[in-house]
Amino acid sequence: MIGFSILVLAIARVGYAAATALWRKLDGQAALLQTPPAELLAAGTVIGFCLWLSVNWTLALTHQLTRPKLFGAALLFVLIAILSLFPRKMRITMPRPSLIWLIALIPIGSWIAYVLWRGTVLPPDNHDALAYHLPKAVFIARAHGYDYFLAPDSRITTFPSNYEVLLADLLLLARSDQLTEWIATVTYILFLVVTTAVMERWWGTGPHVAIASLVTAATPVLLLHSGADKNDLMVCYFAVGALLWGGRWYARGGRMPWLLLILTLVAGAGTKPQQAAILIGISPFLIARIVRLARATGIRWKFVASTIAISIVAFGLCGGAPYVIDAIHGHGTLVDAGVSGLENGNASMYGDWANLWQFPYLLLSAPFSSDATSVWVPWRHQRWFWPKYELYFSNYGALFTFASCVFPLCAWRYGRDGDDATRRERRAHAVAAAIAFCLILPVVFRPLGFFAGSGRYVAFVIPAVIGWTVAPAVRELQRTHGRRVAAAAGGMALVFVVIAADLALNDRFSPLEYALTAAHQRNPRWIWFSSERAGTVVDKVAGPNEPIAVDGGFDTWLYPAMGANQTRRIEFIAPGPGPVEIAEDAQWVIVDRSWHSVWGNPQFTDFGGFWRYRGKGGATEQDLRVLKALRPNPRFELVYYNSSLNQAVFHRRAH
Repeated sequence: MIGFSILVLAIARVGYAAATALWRKLDGQAALLQTPPAELLAAGTVIGFCLWLSVNWTLALTHQLTRPKLFGAALLFVLIAILSLFPRKMRITMPRPSLIWLIALIPIGSWIAYVLWRGTVLPPDNHDALAYHLPKAVFIARAHGYDYFLAPDSRITTFPSNYEVLLADLLLLARSDQLTEWIATVTYILFLVVTTAVMERWWGTGPHVAIASLVTAATPVLLLHSGADKNDLMVCYFAVGALLWGGRWYARGGRMPWLLLILTLVAGAGTKPQQAAILIGISPFLIARIVRLARATGIRWKFVASTIAISIVAFGLCGGAPYVIDAIHGHGTLVDAGVSGLENGNASMYGDWANLWQFPYLLLSAPFSSDATSVWVPWRHQRWFWPKYELYFSNYGALFTFASCVFPLCAWRYGRDGDDATRRERRAHAVAAAIAFCLILPVVFRPLGFFAGSGRYVAFVIPAVIGWTVAPAVRELQRTHGRRVAAAAGGMALVFVVIAADLALNDRFSPLEYALTAAHQRNPRWIWFSSERAGTVVDKVAGPNEPIAVDGGFDTWLYPAMGANQTRRIEFIAPGPGPVEIAEDAQWVIVDRSWHSVWGNPQFTDFGGFWRYRGKGGATEQDLRVLKALRPNPRFELVYYNSSLNQAVFHRRAH
């Protein structure tokens, strides 16, 4: 725990020192001194993050990702961080926190302390972590680098892997998964840092920045992700950074903002493909400035060449390699023939244009639902599943809804504030975020209403909305009724506490009761919300080194089957047609093919039928292929079977 904290602080300090030096070198001392403190801190976190990713990908692509080399890299960062503390020229004075900032930071810090503690006592406990994030991290750690990992869930094989490489770091360095949730907590903090930078750039320093950041921090979906093994916060952190520096470069130019824009775009794309929407959203503004510069001074080929060179290097060292590797291998996977992209986790269909109005309406109305598991859909006259306490869905909270409703009024009232460059910067950021938002939403999800999970993908819009509404409104309050600002901050802190306490108690995957129970146990491995998956069952009965053959598909829980210390070897059973082939050394066989059984009922056409049809689908012939082959086989004994979820565990009989 201490080592993790030291490494994170060292990475941040190295990045901060590098950011100040680069800013001074590229744009001059005057530009550096004019950069707001939060923006400089945000730039430092991006530079540090990308430096650590570069070290990791260099090791991973050369298959040198080993514990000794990671320790060496960590030690190097710590030493550089210590050395960077001494030269006076590296120091930029940070303002002392005001009373308003203290009021804001106390509840945020308390929540962070809670999720850090919770992460140390709970095992990884959400679907994606157990199905592909951590299994892929284990494959990377075992291979001592990145490879083309054929798996029945294409997310393991084809998805970008910045997050999984960081997970592999922790598995190698700590030899445990005890702290993997801390990565999300760090990215929650980074998201708030870059949000604060946005507020300062748009409206200057002051109490309004603290309160706007506190409102952002209280967003339910962000709080739920802050202590979970998920990568959505990470990609949204990079997305907000790209919008921030893209808007700044469009309005004011500068080589350092351009460099930060490239790094955030590439590192975000190396985490999730959705970052492409940010690039498309900001592109009209980048093109407009490039055209303006070309007309004024002509095409500067040095700028073009350096941009291309930096982009290529950043792409290779900050997470772009999986795209190239996947293209080389031609998207080959162990996915069943005939399985649709959506069923295998790739929402490859596009064009559900109704999502552009249905999703925003339901997202904004969900916080006011009388039922914590659903939202009223007036055009269908029915309730759709939209659970408040589940990190995959949740919502942005009532505060965001209020802010969204007054957005047009605030844009009219405060849109003319600031100089021309600041106004253009704000507009570019907001419009680019809106374009990216609209590009992501029309992805086709079935059953209809599955788009409820899109909120975590588009959380980059939260700072833009809060920045256009809460921040300028509080700034105006400070100017007209300054004494009321402290009361507003105290009230918002209380609201944060209420929201955070509610989520801590009722989190679908990691509630407080689960954490307290687990804290009294030694290395708990049980999953709060489900104990019926084959991977969790075999983990209780298989030896720590016994190989396991897996018949799986989308959302198969591989990670529990790997064991508490990830010592069991996993071997995938190739899909049919043809005879079922089980490796001779496999002592156990698990079948985990629940997707069609859970979601496959043909009458389950929209989320209004969630309670009637979920879990009442039917397994396909491919889902039953291994089960049917092994049940009559005298060499295998069926030790567990769940027909409703199509789960089974077989043990090889002794000869």
